[in-house]
Amino acid sequence: MAKLSIKIPFSQPIKPKERAKIADALLTHIVGRTMAGLDRDNNKFAKYTKEYAKEKGVGTGDVDLLLSGEMLSELKVLSTSPKSIEIGYSGSKALIGKVEGNILGTYGQPEPIPGKARDFLGILPDDVQVIIDSYLQEDVADLTADEIDQLARDAAREILGDINFDTEIDSEQ
Repeated sequence: MAKLSIKIPFSQPIKPKERAKIADALLTHIVGRTMAGLDRDNNKFAKYTKEYAKEKGVGTGDVDLLLSGEMLSELKVLSTSPKSIEIGYSGSKALIGKVEGNILGTYGQPEPIPGKARDFLGILPDDVQVIIDSYLQEDVADLTADEIDQLARDAAREILGDINFDTEIDSEQ
């Protein structure tokens, strides 16, 4: 089984209940930021080629990595510990290859294509802290799944501005 992941460290230990909810919020943030066309450093993704944009039915600058939705729908929390969360992919070598091709900009080539990397798998330490702080201020033990989702969206908006979370990820396309 193949695996591609990142480990997100915390500056302080996080209790299990809070950690699970923070992990979900970090995952929501990464997916939402990616769907907004921003990489791990909150910079715009490299543009699509004209041919690929035409195939996808979008403009060259409308990069959201959502042709099939498979990459983002398969992004998961793989593990947690008191001082870190691991987010990534585990399973299909084909999917891992697709993800790696986007992150490195290789797209099936032996070497990266200059200016084509779209590294979405990660998060800035300051963004992690904003999300953690938003959860540690709340009594997260009693929050519903919808309330957790809203906290994650609010934290992402605080970091990135007004991003659209309403796009559905459909891996069945």
